[in-house]
Amino acid sequence: MKEHYIIESHNLKKSFKDKVALENINIKIHEGEFCGIFGKNGAGKSTLFRIILGLIASSEGKIEINGNPSIGYMPENIALYDHLSVHDNIQVTALSAGNEVSEEKIKEILEKVNLPSRTRAKNLSLGMKRRLQLAMATMCKPVDLLILDEPTNGMDVNSVLWLKDFLLQMKKKGITILVCSHSLNVLETLIDHYYILVDGHIVKDEDWKSELHNEYILTFYEDINEKDLSLIESHFSIIKQEDHKLTVYSDKKLLDISRFIIENNLPVEDIDKEHESLEDIFLESVIEHD
Repeated sequence: MKEHYIIESHNLKKSFKDKVALENINIKIHEGEFCGIFGKNGAGKSTLFRIILGLIASSEGKIEINGNPSIGYMPENIALYDHLSVHDNIQVTALSAGNEVSEEKIKEILEKVNLPSRTRAKNLSLGMKRRLQLAMATMCKPVDLLILDEPTNGMDVNSVLWLKDFLLQMKKKGITILVCSHSLNVLETLIDHYYILVDGHIVKDEDWKSELHNEYILTFYEDINEKDLSLIESHFSIIKQEDHKLTVYSDKKLLDISRFIIENNLPVEDIDKEHESLEDIFLESVIEHD
């Protein structure tokens, strides 16, 4: 049975005069997948997005968008109607997409993104502007495919956490999400597949199993006693016990695990991640191919 891809590209190439921005780009994105496109500035990410969106044409090769999906797009640069209120930005965006939204629907949208209705867009903070952009891209019409270019730019910590939860809810609805971002640690638990671009070429193309990357190895100074083992077991899932080492699973950050060990005076000599983080893989790929 043929796999269903919502986006397929075949040997894409894009040149601007004498500069090659993309070359031999082959991507396949499943319907309902959360896919990351990662690379340094100038790697070709935004150019690839513009080709997918039909804003520019490729120089060679082709791109297929299958199933005629409704697309929501949030560009890296903030694009709002500055002189209009938050309410009117939502309304104008919906009307331009051919949808009429009721006052009740607009109120519901603004509650979801926690924005004031009558404040002019130009008076919003950067993080609030990004949330308004996201609302305009995703809530003014039904969306099957969501394309986000550096969505965390300008967001404070609380807004980034809000965004992560928002994208998780979109993913649970089966919406296909394509994102490029420098905030790899934010996306680790959401990503299904990723591509890494270096100088317009794909250098890494892999599935990402986030659950494997929440495993930590705790090395103890001495044999682990029953009391310490019981305490660890009450906070983490123990995967393996071997000599002075425990492999545990945890959604917590390394800093939080370290704090737990210190606060409970556990005789732990060292903590290591069992698998590399997405950021580690990205940095290694960029260094290797730079």
